[in-house]
Amino acid sequence: MPGRTVDLRETDVIGLDQKWSRDLRGPPAAEGGDACALLAVRTLRSATAPPAAAPAPPPDREILRRAVTTNLLNPKIILFFAAFLPRFTDPAHGPLWAQLLTLGLLFLLVGLVWDSTIGLCAGRLGRSLTQGRRTGVAVTVGAGATFAALAVLLLKDAVRGVSGL
Repeated sequence: MPGRTVDLRETDVIGLDQKWSRDLRGPPAAEGGDACALLAVRTLRSATAPPAAAPAPPPDREILRRAVTTNLLNPKIILFFAAFLPRFTDPAHGPLWAQLLTLGLLFLLVGLVWDSTIGLCAGRLGRSLTQGRRTGVAVTVGAGATFAALAVLLLKDAVRGVSGL
């Protein structure tokens, strides 16, 4: 029926009510809130810890080998090319293999520019975060505060769900 919505909390489609009555841990939101609270405490405590030494990065050849292997074995890209690119070909504009090759190379060029831009920006950001202790502490405290806020929201939702408010 168009326009009709169902509140899944009021239905027992997957047996959550029985699970909650058998399991004293409470609703999933409470468990998520507990996990977020634990992450918040651990993250905020780590903000005052001395910085750990960064591990040595792998050699450039190893990074390139991993990237090429990952992309060649990625079925999503193969399906994307098989399903999406033929829609932009026309037999009247020349051989299909040449059109598909051109579109594929264009896709690779755009991806190379985009990924290179992201890599350069991430590298600069990473260097700036490791150079200044204050910046790293600020980011860690921000992450801890985010985890704490999520914990409060999840636990509030769990209390509201248990009490039926």
